[in-house]
Amino acid sequence: LAWDAPGYGASQALASEAPVAAEYAQALARWLDALGVARCVLVGHSLGTLVAAAFAQAHPGRVTQLILAASACGYQVPAGQEMPPKVAARIEDLARLGPQEFARTRAPRLVYAPEQNADLLARVEQAMSQVNPVGYGQAVHMLASGDLPGTLAEVTVPCGFILGRHDGVSPPAQPMRAGISPTSCSRPRPSS
Repeated sequence: LAWDAPGYGASQALASEAPVAAEYAQALARWLDALGVARCVLVGHSLGTLVAAAFAQAHPGRVTQLILAASACGYQVPAGQEMPPKVAARIEDLARLGPQEFARTRAPRLVYAPEQNADLLARVEQAMSQVNPVGYGQAVHMLASGDLPGTLAEVTVPCGFILGRHDGVSPPAQPMRAGISPTSCSRPRPSS
């Protein structure tokens, strides 16, 4: 099963203008409840790694294994504080360029050897051009406030990682620089 995160595809955006990963995790719990899924292997990709980790932290009994692919580590900016310029530029670029031009300029960064993969590049650009500015803005706020290393320190379920050798957006060294490794999660919590 794959979902459209809140504010993506036909999914309704979240109520908060600047939601945090835990709010997305609550939406994921409601979606899984509606589908009758009690337990699952949960895969998070890119920004979805923040959501998946927050879900596994809040609902460890519902996750048999957590898999994080092309992890977005977050910028650890407290909610409500000013975003780093690099992060805020994502929202500004979308507003300035519009969805189609934003997709055209950003899609090549998301495809390995775009000049050799024109069909794939065209599909990525087409999908990106459908972005909902409100939902995207909310996701960027979540990225700014996200703290994947901190969240994983509280995750107790088995965890694995998928890294792309040629990933230019979330390079393999990024999680290690942020202190994330396969030992970052699945440590039992101390008994109280």
